Amino acid sequence: MSDTPTPAGAAVAGKANARRAPRLPLEFAVLVRYQDANGEMIRSYCKTVSVSVDGALLALDGTLHVGQSLQLTNVKTSNEVQCTVRSVGEKDRANHIGIEFGIRSPEFWEISFPRQEGDPPAPEVRPKARAVRATPTPASGKNKTTPGTTADGSGQLPAADQPVAGTWRHKKALIALAALLALAGVWMLLQSLLK
Repeated sequence: MSDTPTPAGAAVAGKANARRAPRLPLEFAVLVRYQDANGEMIRSYCKTVSVSVDGALLALDGTLHVGQSLQLTNVKTSNEVQCTVRSVGEKDRANHIGIEFGIRSPEFWEISFPRQEGDPPAPEVRPKARAVRATPTPASGKNKTTPGTTADGSGQLPAADQPVAGTWRHKKALIALAALLALAGVWMLLQSLLK
C-alpha cells in the first residue's frame, strides 16, 4: 500500500512516482505555519507520515492547496524550513499533504538517507594512525624505536588494560626520586631546627 495521497477528490501536482528522492516511513512531530483563505496565520502541530531529503508527507487537519507556502519546524530540533505544498489528498480519513523544501536541507531531519545516483561523493574517512612504542633491545637494555614494532615485539599494540614493557621501571625511578626529595626535605627541616 502506498503512502501517496489518493487522487480521488484531490489536487496532485505531477506524478507521485516523479519525486526526486524516496520517502522513508518515519514519524516526526512538526509545527506547520501557514495563512488560510482569510489571510489568518494558522499554527498547527502534526506528524509526518514519511520523510525524504527534499520534503515530507504530513497528516494535517488543516486545508491547504497545491502551490501554497508554509513554514515547517522540526519540534525536536527547532530546525525550520520554508516549504511548498506539492500534493493534497485524503487517506484513512486524514488530509495527507505532500510538501517540498524550498531549499535542499538534507540535515533537517537529522537522519542519514540512502545514497542515490547523482549524490555528491561521500567524504573519505581515514582510520586514525596507531602509535608505535619503543622496544628494549637485549644487548644494551636501552629503549630503541624500531618502525612497526611495539613494546612486546609482536607488531601488535597491547590492549589498553595491559601494562606496556618498561612502564614499571619508570614508576620505580619516579618513586625513588620522590623518596630522595622527601629525604632531602626532612634533612633540611632537621638542619633548620637544630640551629
